[in-house]
Amino acid sequence: MMYGVLKGQGARPSYPRGRGERGAALVEFAIILPLILLITFGIIEYSYAFNADSTVAQAARAGGRTASALSQDDTQAEQAAGAVGAALQTLPANEPQLVWIYKVTAPDGSPPDACATDCTSFTWDPVGKKFNTSAPGGSGWKGSSQNICTDGSGGSKPFDLVGVYVKIDHKFITPGLFGPGTFLTDHSVFRLEPKPSSSAICPPHS
Repeated sequence: MMYGVLKGQGARPSYPRGRGERGAALVEFAIILPLILLITFGIIEYSYAFNADSTVAQAARAGGRTASALSQDDTQAEQAAGAVGAALQTLPANEPQLVWIYKVTAPDGSPPDACATDCTSFTWDPVGKKFNTSAPGGSGWKGSSQNICTDGSGGSKPFDLVGVYVKIDHKFITPGLFGPGTFLTDHSVFRLEPKPSSSAICPPHS
């Protein structure tokens, strides 16, 4: 008697998955899921923080450009703070904290430890979404003491530099994973722009 060759002869037979295999898959998924969520939310948090940090940097530069153009102007600090505030409008209203407009004395242009001498500070008003320029802190930097002139000996006395320091309190959207938030800061440094000699006030040089 002849027999036909069975189709697929030699192949391993397949069996339905048992409960043990399904249970192992669920355990593996339960182990991997927290890691996947952590990575996903970490990417989201980093993206938001990177965007906020870029906004702070742009705001510091906007304030620095304004302060530089308003050399020896008594409204320099207020207008610079206004430029910074305008650049921070895309952030949540409760995140911006303060801005300093200061005379640069450090070689690297970094802000002072405290806004005291030749420095003006303003705090943020979250309701009005602007800096409160009616209550400044620090001693201020008088326009009449800002140097935008040479000393008559070939420019050996450099022009003064103005710095703008900005600080915000960035809030995380997943505080349970990464904490409530982090402070983001940045500063910019610009040389005071010269004025026509007829209007420039040149303080005596030491």
